[in-house]
This record gives sequence, structure tokens and C-alpha cells, in this order.
Amino acid sequence: MHPSVTLFAALALCALASPAHAAPTITLEMPLMDCAEDPASGIVEVRNHGLDGFVSFYFDVPFEVHDCLLRFTLGLDETTIDAYLEGPLTLIVHDVTMSRNLVVHWPLDTLVPELYRRTLDEAESLIAAYVASNPGPRGPQGEVGPSGATGAPGPQGPQGPQGLRGEQGPAGPQGLQGPRGDTGPRGSVGPQGPAGPSPELIVQSNLRHSADDHENWWRTQFDGTTTCIHFYLGWTFTGFGTSTDVVSLSENGVLYLGKDCASDDANTTLPTSITQLPAFFFFWDDLEDYGNGEFVETASTGHNGGYIFNVFYRAKIRGACADPIDITVSLHQSGLATATYDPKSGCARLRGSGATIGFQLGGGAQAKSFTISHNAEIIDDNASLQSVSFQDPR
Repeated sequence: MHPSVTLFAALALCALASPAHAAPTITLEMPLMDCAEDPASGIVEVRNHGLDGFVSFYFDVPFEVHDCLLRFTLGLDETTIDAYLEGPLTLIVHDVTMSRNLVVHWPLDTLVPELYRRTLDEAESLIAAYVASNPGPRGPQGEVGPSGATGAPGPQGPQGPQGLRGEQGPAGPQGLQGPRGDTGPRGSVGPQGPAGPSPELIVQSNLRHSADDHENWWRTQFDGTTTCIHFYLGWTFTGFGTSTDVVSLSENGVLYLGKDCASDDANTTLPTSITQLPAFFFFWDDLEDYGNGEFVETASTGHNGGYIFNVFYRAKIRGACADPIDITVSLHQSGLATATYDPKSGCARLRGSGATIGFQLGGGAQAKSFTISHNAEIIDDNASLQSVSFQDPR
């Protein structure tokens, strides 16, 4: 083997005739191993070395020899392309007459690098062009194949002309009633009839306790840091959408039906989102327990079915009005809530100019509610004790 053999003549892919009449060819020219005698013909062997040994391709071609240079041409068909391009390859030229090898070279890609720069797709396109321009003779007609599957139905044809009019059929069933027409003008008002029975009992209470009626009431105070006090009733209140045995008093004038409190003193109209519980906003304002003169007294009285929980709240307005306001809140077991007011002067804030008075059911900002007043002076300091009440909507 001679790995140092070099290619003396340029490698060319060419056609000896027009591409429409002859296959593409490859021409190789290389030095002989032995120049003693010039061969007249021989066999070219190209070995394709793979993982399982090698496979040889043989080509019987004429040679031309001049000055110890061997020149031969191979047709570029699918067999030679497979041999050239699947490498690694060995090229051997056999002299049939003298039984000797004229050229042995390995690997072939070092001998013909220009061929290896050709892709398999380019080479196959040359063969395809040759085959397309040189068809073989037409073979005999083959047997008729089996029938194919039934094709899909074709599109529907155009509609035919309308036929003659048939006889009238029997009458169908009566149709549905049509929509109601517009309402006519309203007639004159007739005489008023007698009053009917009341659908429910509406209760309003103005009962109240004066300060000297608070014997045995329990007194407590807000200590400046506590803004909420919880009271256990000793019985169960059921009404306004809840059932509870504990209520909570906010320093800012709100009684919550449950164990919850909010310290918000910026009053708004109802409903408000400061609580999810039902709540009696009897005087929602910025109130404050200043000292011993302001306090809370509570008492639970009565018997089952008629219990009453009372809260007496004396407080001042933060930053306004020198005098306090007395408010008595009563929660009746029957479902009634009342608040009675006794302002100690005509100061506008004591009369409600900065307070919200009303009631809100459970549900926060989406709850049903009733606002009696918002920042309105509705309490008369010259009148006798005044009250508001809310009855559970049973």
C-alpha cells in the first residue's frame, strides 16, 4: 500500500456526451506501481470498508497509459456513487493480463477529495437526470389490479324546479297565545276600602331607666387602651339573622351581636365593611371615656322569654363638647333593640352632627341596613329622653 500516492491530474465530473444521452462520468489519473510494462486493460476494484469487513465493487474499463501514468474513466451510476460516498474506501486497479495490481491506494478520500466534497444528493440528481432522459423500452402491460374502495359521495346537485301545488291540508291545532299588548291608561282611583289586618306586629318601645334605677348594675370603664368590652348575657338572643349569648360594646358607640369588635371611629353611612356581624350603631362617633365621670353600666333582668340586657354608656366626644352624653341601649329577648339619648348640653356633636345612627345585619359591606342619620343633629337637648328602636324582621 502506498499512502503517499498523489493525484496528478485534476479530478473532474463530466459528461462524455450530452447529459440527455450519456451517464455522468468520473476520470482518474494516477502513477503506476510498476512501469515495466504498460497494461492494455484491467479491472478497477473499489472496497467499501464498514464495521463488518469490506464490500468490493468491480468495474471492467479500458486504460490509457502514458509516461507511467494510468488514466481510466468510470461511469457515475448508483453503484459507483454508493462505493465512493459511503467510505472509508480502498482503490485497487488489477492488470488482468499480467495478474498484478497496478495501483493500490487507501484511503480513497485522500486521493479524490474533490469527489468527497460532493454530497450524495448532488450525485443522485445527476443520475436522476440521466435516467429521465434515457428511458428504457416499455415493458409488457401488467395484470389488472383489484378494484379500489368506493369513493366518497359527490356533492349534492342543484335543486330541481318546484312541483305543482298540492291540495290544502286540514286545519292545524290552535297556536300559542300571542304576547300581551301594551297596558291601557290607568283608571280613576276608587274609594278606599276598610283597613286590612296587619301582616306582622310592629313594636316600638320608649321604656328607659333613669340613673337612680341602676342599683346592682355592674360598672366598668374603658381604660384608654381597650376599645371593646365583651358581655355574656346569661341567656340566648335570637334575632337579626343570628343567635348569640355574648355581645360586644365598642368605645365608639356600636353594639355587636357576637364576640367581635372594630375600633374604627371614622363613621360612614351603612352598610359598612368594619364587621361581618349584625350591629346596632346607636351613636357611631369618636367617643372617649375620659375618667371616673365616664363609664359603662350593664344589667341583665327578667325571665326566660322576656329577658332584657341593658347598657348605660356615659361618654364624651373626643376633641369636642365639654359635657358628656348618656345613652341607654336595651336588647330584648323578643328581638327588639332600642337606644335612648340624653345629651347634657346643646353641643352639636352631642346632638349627632358627627355620628351615624342605624342598624346593619350580618354581611359587611353587602349587608342589609337602615341608616337613620349620618352626621345630622337629630337629638333635641331640650326635649325629654328620646329613643330609636329596631325590631327583628321575622
